[in-house]
Amino acid sequence: FFCIFTVLPLSKQTMAKLVVYALMGSEYVGTTLAGLQSRGIKHAVKVVSIDPKKRKLPSGGKLVPEITYEDPEKGIEHTIVTDSAKIFEYFDEHLGLEHKFAEDKSEEYEALRKLVSEGLASIVRYYAWIFSPTWKATMLPRIQLILPMQGALGPSGWLKGLGSALVGGATKKAREHIKLGINSFFEIVPADSSPKAVAKAINDSIEPQVYSRLVEILSEKVAPHVLARRKSHPDDFVQRLNSVECYVFSMLGRLISTAGDAGFDPTVKERLTQEESLKELCEWFFEVESKIPLQWHNLHPRDVYPEPEQEEAAASAEKADAPAATEEPAAAEKDAAEEPAAEKEGSEAEAKEE
Repeated sequence: FFCIFTVLPLSKQTMAKLVVYALMGSEYVGTTLAGLQSRGIKHAVKVVSIDPKKRKLPSGGKLVPEITYEDPEKGIEHTIVTDSAKIFEYFDEHLGLEHKFAEDKSEEYEALRKLVSEGLASIVRYYAWIFSPTWKATMLPRIQLILPMQGALGPSGWLKGLGSALVGGATKKAREHIKLGINSFFEIVPADSSPKAVAKAINDSIEPQVYSRLVEILSEKVAPHVLARRKSHPDDFVQRLNSVECYVFSMLGRLISTAGDAGFDPTVKERLTQEESLKELCEWFFEVESKIPLQWHNLHPRDVYPEPEQEEAAASAEKADAPAATEEPAAAEKDAAEEPAAEKEGSEAEAKEE
């Protein structure tokens, strides 16, 4: 895990500018977005390619989340920060927040943050990428939609079986990497086992153990923390979400909801929402979601922070009511065009964050 600070020449921008580099639906990126959107902090989202060879991040690295931030008025030049935990620390230090994300420095808080950001995340990945029923119902058809010839190879195509096989082959390496992370948390086989042994051991047969651990973490560790904080600040607890709560909200978004407008299918919604011990926690999640549904689309940097020439062009087009102004795709259409490259999300970043 690392944090990079790079100083580059100041841009012509005179206002603060914050850009989040993302893979669509990534639970770690979702954590960062939850924090920003809970505080109403202006930001843009730049979706990057799922292909590591084509992925272009300001740091030159390959893993998300990554942010860039500059604020000429505060003398903050173009700065790059990676790693969701480091990003929260940076926000606390530089954004002048009334309610900080990582104010609690206790060992107990850090242990809970690690349990959520690593342990709970491994369970999210298990259901999204490994457990056959939820893999086939959620991620597999979504990935098939970005295959060439999706009319034939897609989830409704006449060659959907071939499409499924192609996706399986293309994601094999990433899924094996995900299994290593799952085993490091569950210790299904010894930590020094070969990748081949781990890949064989992490399969559908361990699902009861995974689900039981999920319920245990949520009911015994997570729920007491978030529900106590909601009780302490019933009127503005969403505006006070700390880093642990942001992780929890994003992870639950993949388990029982759609990860905001990323539109991912939930993996275990029917089961988790029926757990009596998780009733209040689920209510907490849906209440938070009603106030800050995670937004990924329509936040491209060119739309959130238009350059002066873009603003002038837009104003001229509006005055002239010129049809030519519609030749450039609308923001929503641009996002839709970029989304397929990120929908396969996670072939690498879903396997690990930083």
